[in-house]
Amino acid sequence: MAQNNNKILTPIVCFVCHNTESINYVIDKNQYIIFVGNNTLDEKFLNNPKIIIARDLPYNIEHEPKLLTFTAWYAIIKNNLFKEYEFICILEYDCILDNNFFTNLHFVCCTNKYDIISFLATCSDFPTDINLNILKNFIRDKNSSFNYIQNSPWTSTTNYCIRRNILSDFVDWYYPDCLTIKTLDCKHFSWYHERIFFIYIIDKKVKLTYMGGLRHIQLNSHALNINN
Repeated sequence: MAQNNNKILTPIVCFVCHNTESINYVIDKNQYIIFVGNNTLDEKFLNNPKIIIARDLPYNIEHEPKLLTFTAWYAIIKNNLFKEYEFICILEYDCILDNNFFTNLHFVCCTNKYDIISFLATCSDFPTDINLNILKNFIRDKNSSFNYIQNSPWTSTTNYCIRRNILSDFVDWYYPDCLTIKTLDCKHFSWYHERIFFIYIIDKKVKLTYMGGLRHIQLNSHALNINN
C-alpha cells in the first residue's frame, strides 16, 4: 500500500448523510458515512462500524445545522478521524459516481502530485444565493484576496478529496469566524462554505486537479431542516 510520511495514500471516502433515506442511498457503496444533524438514526444502522454519528463525537458543531457538510469536515479533523490517511474524500450523499470513480481516485491520490481533487466545475452560479459584499468583506478580514470575474470557472459544491493537513487548516481558518456571516446573512449562510473554500484554494495556491467522474443531483432533502 502506497504511503507518504507513514500516511496511507489510498484515499478514505466518506459520504455525508442526515437521515435514513440518505444512508440508504449510499450504503451499498461500502464507504464510510458521517451522519450529521439531529434526525433519528434507524436502529439497523446503530452498530454499523462505518457509520459515524457526528453529534455523538466529543467535538462537534451539530448545533449549527446551516453549516451542512462543513460540520462533517469539522468532526473529522477535531476528532482526529482517519488520521492514518493522507487524503480524505468527502462527498454529499446525492452524488452519482462513474463506474471507475474509485479506481481513478485511487490512482490520482497515489501519484501524490496534488493537494486537492475536484470533481465538478462550473462557470455560473457563483454569486447565486449569497451576498457578494459579505463574502468579499469576510475574505478581506481573513487577509486573503479574491477578485470575482463574472462567469469565471470555479469548483462548485463541497465534493472534494483533500490532503488532510489542508483540510485541517481550512477548518480552523473558516470556523468560528464564519459565524459573522451567519449574523449578516443567516438565510443564505449554508451556501458560503463552498464558495469560500474555492477562494481559499486559490489564495493558498494549493495544487488542485480536476478529475470529473461525479454528478451532483442536489436532492436538497436536508433543506427542510435549515430554513429557519
